[in-house]
Amino acid sequence: MGNTEADIPAASQTPWDETLTTVSANPDRATASTSEHSAGVVEPDSAISEMVRQGILKAREKLIDLSLRNGMLHYRLSETSSRHVRIIGEQPEFLVKGLASGHSLNVVPIPPVDVVPRDEDTSEFRAALTAAKGVDPEWLAAEDTRRAAGIRGRFRDKAAERALRDRVRAQRAMPQWRAATDPKARARELGIDPSYDLPATNLSEQDERRNDKVQTLFFPERLEPKLNAIHAAARMLQEDAGISALYCAVGFLEWYDPDDAPEPVFAPLVLLPINMEKRVVNCEYTFSIAGRDEDETTNWRCARS
Repeated sequence: MGNTEADIPAASQTPWDETLTTVSANPDRATASTSEHSAGVVEPDSAISEMVRQGILKAREKLIDLSLRNGMLHYRLSETSSRHVRIIGEQPEFLVKGLASGHSLNVVPIPPVDVVPRDEDTSEFRAALTAAKGVDPEWLAAEDTRRAAGIRGRFRDKAAERALRDRVRAQRAMPQWRAATDPKARARELGIDPSYDLPATNLSEQDERRNDKVQTLFFPERLEPKLNAIHAAARMLQEDAGISALYCAVGFLEWYDPDDAPEPVFAPLVLLPINMEKRVVNCEYTFSIAGRDEDETTNWRCARS
């Protein structure tokens, strides 16, 4: 079954980090030594020629690691890894066209939990909340404490206000509200599909809704250090070795090892070369990706295995 999420692997997990050795000899043209006789040059024995050809093929196979140690056959996807970030809710066509266009795509987090839920952002609830602030004993006590401590009125006590809002909700028979701490639950609240599988949204709708962003499944406080680690690793490799080794993996093949069938294994299918930019916007770090002027790479190891 094909898994279709996109992934931004860190520099240390690209195919260029693996030891790839090219055998320059072409086995189909390998020949044995010839012997000269008085009658002329004798053609090499066909059995010897075939033996040499098979030997070169076997040597080549040994140079290609087709075991699960090869990250291009068994890419270990993990939410805690600082070497890649997975993307959700994006069509492969959108990523390919967006990166090929040369425009930057911002890698964005799940927005943090709202202090005010949507059903509290109504005129009726605001009126009830204002009235409660004049009579609710717990709120009035909290206000007295703040004033006694010399805290200026422009700084709200968020915990006290949230508790008051919960009491107003109970008085109005509204369902209990709890802030989402799970990014998947938060994504669903915002209408974002948290699945890593291919979204059902068609390309035209997606372009209209979000044409310069790629969505992740992390809150800001977790996404920034992950992207910072990937950016730093890619920059270090570029500066030290002159190698650009950052890729966006589009599409993953889900397969099962015959010797360990219960657990699925994932292999990236297409690698798009990208650059990552880090900049400061509104006193916060923002990361964006853009395509490099190089051809995409297909995972030929999947065909070999």
